[in-house]
Amino acid sequence: MTTPLFTDKDLEQLEAKGITPEEAVRQIEAIRHGFPFPNIIAPASLERGIMRVEEEDKAAYIMEWEKYLSSQSCHVVKFVPASGAASRMFKELYNFLDADYNEPTTDAEKLFFANLTHFAFYDSLNEACLRNVWRTVPKLIASKEYKAVVENLLLSKGLNYGALPKGLLLFHNYGKENRTPTEEHLA
Repeated sequence: MTTPLFTDKDLEQLEAKGITPEEAVRQIEAIRHGFPFPNIIAPASLERGIMRVEEEDKAAYIMEWEKYLSSQSCHVVKFVPASGAASRMFKELYNFLDADYNEPTTDAEKLFFANLTHFAFYDSLNEACLRNVWRTVPKLIASKEYKAVVENLLLSKGLNYGALPKGLLLFHNYGKENRTPTEEHLA
């Protein structure tokens, strides 16, 4: 006895999105078996695939976009690429760890600590600090142990955010729910 691939609820959702069950199966099979590597012969440029919009045409394109936004069929989602390691994203914090001073000095360092509680990863960072140095982030900051906070964010003893792909960092904050970019793409 085989289990059906799609539940009734799945079929309803597919229909609402205009996807046939056959197309969904085709997509699943493509994911299962992988995709061939593209044969990239050159970067995209104005000579190779990119269209330049002439000044006199811009207004028409903007009107078309605004018309779409006001239509019933409008469905816009934001796509946030999440490729590569996050080490570049935390360059300023790595510099802080290597610096011969212990308190935030640069504008980037001050901005990071001023907004720390707003980051989606804050609760996880607080747990890592408790686990590793037995103090919360606010207590570490109150005792001017800023580098301990950054170490627990970036290094393997903590969250290891400096080595993880950006797609795995808690990045999107929705109040009580936080998501990685990967989870955001799926949502």
